[in-house]
Amino acid sequence: EIDDLEEQLFEAQDEASKNKKQYKREHSELLSLTIQKEELDDSYKRLSSDFECQTIELNESNAALSSCNEALAFANKIINAPNDDDRDAIEWNRRIDIVYDFILNDYLDVYRRLKYFNKDDVEVCQTKIWQWQNLQKKTWIQGKKVVALVGEFSAGKTSIINRLLSQDCNDAPKLPTNSGRTTAIATYISYGIDFRSRFTTPSGGVKQISKETFESVNKEMLSAISVTSLIHNFVLSYNNPNLRQLSLLDTPGFSSNDEGDEQQTIDVIRESDLLFWVIDVNTGTVNKSSLEIIGKHLRDIPLYIILNKCDDKSEEGRNIIEQDVRKKLAENNINIQGVIHFSKSEAVDVLLSAINS
Repeated sequence: EIDDLEEQLFEAQDEASKNKKQYKREHSELLSLTIQKEELDDSYKRLSSDFECQTIELNESNAALSSCNEALAFANKIINAPNDDDRDAIEWNRRIDIVYDFILNDYLDVYRRLKYFNKDDVEVCQTKIWQWQNLQKKTWIQGKKVVALVGEFSAGKTSIINRLLSQDCNDAPKLPTNSGRTTAIATYISYGIDFRSRFTTPSGGVKQISKETFESVNKEMLSAISVTSLIHNFVLSYNNPNLRQLSLLDTPGFSSNDEGDEQQTIDVIRESDLLFWVIDVNTGTVNKSSLEIIGKHLRDIPLYIILNKCDDKSEEGRNIIEQDVRKKLAENNINIQGVIHFSKSEAVDVLLSAINS
């Protein structure tokens, strides 16, 4: 029995030795597979990361391509827009320009040579003839009070205009207000039998576009094309009784990091009878650049300050900001007609009263 058991033990030891060798081989293979798995995992992560980056790049490329296609489609609509039916704008403007050039050059030159006009007289005359030319070309502001809404970028100018437009008609088309679709071009809003959207060209012509084309406009689209060679201003007509004797001007915001916006705003506000300078009460008071612009370009036009978005601001907080605004304006010798606190809950009558006064 001992011999049998010893033989069994020997066989068991031999089997155990074989199993041990097999275990070592399999363990070695397992380690190798584990290393390969880790390498594959790393490769997968790298590939996933590369794929994600390429997907983002592809999406961005597709978005850019879509924006380009959208911009091209918009530009095509603008280029092929029909002339406005009210008048032959090109011929009308050509005649106005003849008169303007004659007075500005020949007429004033004679008076300069004869010394009937001094330098100040010439500048006054130049301003007057510019105003006349501008008024004759823009029939939508003739005989009306022009109220321009000016101010910092995203101060809420367009939202205020939408309040005025929707007061008596909730279905009135709204001007775009979100940051991606901010007013990138000065927009005139005046009275009409029904809603109509037009634009003026750099040469002085007036063309029609559909409501859908106007609503598709956004700053990204305009930046993708040379918009200044196509569009000078937008002109919208609304059947709104408040606009019978009034023309509103929605301007590009100052401090939008776009010098073109600022210069265009300065150019168009010169024809205004009244300015509403809009300040977001939640962002603070009037800043230095605004004071410089008001003092340099807007000093001769009646000016109201509108502290906008007052819904979440306490009366004490609003009054503190108003006092600071008044102080800074006084320090810069800027006169104002008043300061209006405005919010979503405030009736637009407060603005209409200021206009009528």
